[in-house]
Amino acid sequence: MGVARIAFQSDRRSFSNLVRLMRLEGRRNVAFRLVHFTPALALLLALQSDGMVSFLWTDAVVLAQGPLLFIGPLIAGAAAWMGYRERRRGTEDLVASTSLPTTGRRLALLAATTFWGLIVYAAYAGYVLGRTALQATWGGPDLRPLAVGVVAIVAQAAGGFALGVFLPGRLTAPLVAIAAFGSQAVAANSMNWVSYLPPDRSPHTNLVPRLDVFHAPTFDPTWGQLLFYLGLALMALAALTLPARWSAASWAGVTLGVALAVWGVVSVWGAVPRWSDEPWMPTLNGWGKVVPEERLAPYEPVCTDGAVRLCVHPAYRPLLPEAEVWFERMTAPLAGLPGVPGKVEAKTMIRGAGFGELGAYLGGASVAVELVANRATLMQGSVQNDAQAAVRDWLMMEADFHWVCEGYERRLDYVVRNRCAAAHRLSRLPDSERQAWLEANYARLRAGELKLEDMP
Repeated sequence: MGVARIAFQSDRRSFSNLVRLMRLEGRRNVAFRLVHFTPALALLLALQSDGMVSFLWTDAVVLAQGPLLFIGPLIAGAAAWMGYRERRRGTEDLVASTSLPTTGRRLALLAATTFWGLIVYAAYAGYVLGRTALQATWGGPDLRPLAVGVVAIVAQAAGGFALGVFLPGRLTAPLVAIAAFGSQAVAANSMNWVSYLPPDRSPHTNLVPRLDVFHAPTFDPTWGQLLFYLGLALMALAALTLPARWSAASWAGVTLGVALAVWGVVSVWGAVPRWSDEPWMPTLNGWGKVVPEERLAPYEPVCTDGAVRLCVHPAYRPLLPEAEVWFERMTAPLAGLPGVPGKVEAKTMIRGAGFGELGAYLGGASVAVELVANRATLMQGSVQNDAQAAVRDWLMMEADFHWVCEGYERRLDYVVRNRCAAAHRLSRLPDSERQAWLEANYARLRAGELKLEDMP
């Protein structure tokens, strides 16, 4: 019992010493200066937030991934600088004489360096997700891409530290940072499956899936990314023990890391679809299997009150009060007409800078289409009848979407020019004449039986 107690106390003191060393290394670490980049990240967030749809979780996750392109290379360079510290200061023999093993000393220094990079990333991602949590009305965050970011920061820190130990030199740190940033940037801008290897990429990255709340993603490279960065981290951590102890366990760790990284690359390669330019060709993934069609995510629409109700996806609920204002103006000329649908759904959200605090607004085109046409007359949700298109444009102008036919006289497309001319003629009619024409022709209009020549 006495021997066991002495061994336990010895292990406890070693662990306590390791923790104190990590705290000391954290305070005297070059990566601590990364915290000073937090205001710069806040400025980056402010610039990007104008184009952010602040109530959509998919957009928030993509925005939270953005700094990974910079944080990872910075922490890799800082880790390489710290890995070269003992050689740079000529203290290798001095620290080797201490009681703490070389591997433990290195891991403590690496952990302290990585900690500050994770703190900066957590602060940025926490703000973005917290802001969305206050405004979101549907769904929740997909945390897997953020987990990829955490593992990627650890992997880049471990890799940079290992390069600093094995390739000491004053240029090692900046070259490591440049190489990490350059490789990620080149991969992200490639036009193939390699673009999904960087940690700031996910199925939601592109603009359409980033804002699409109606469909679930058709592919998921997240697990491949996790395996890739876990393999890189394990390979670097195992390599750090090789100079001190050429053991079978160290070589097994390096081998396992290589295997995981290769497995991750192959998984990403196999998961990413190969989209074809030919619409009749099926979409295949890397394994040659057909990628399933986009499947609808089930939801229950949220609707306003009134004779004609405006319905939206529950994720769009924050946009509903503003949309209700223009919807009332759009439906006012149709009040009392037979055949007016009792419910229409707005499925188009327009995103961009300058659209208020929420960063977006609901588009009125899809709503106006449902008001002027039966679904049987539509082709992929668009009107094909010129008279329906003219009345649609007039309803949108009534709702203050004046850009629809702005400057139509100068347009080269004579079809659009004629439609807009008919829409303007309808808007200039006296209310009584316009109402009489709508009462006499609204049913035929929705059935697609009117021509542009039948317009007043």
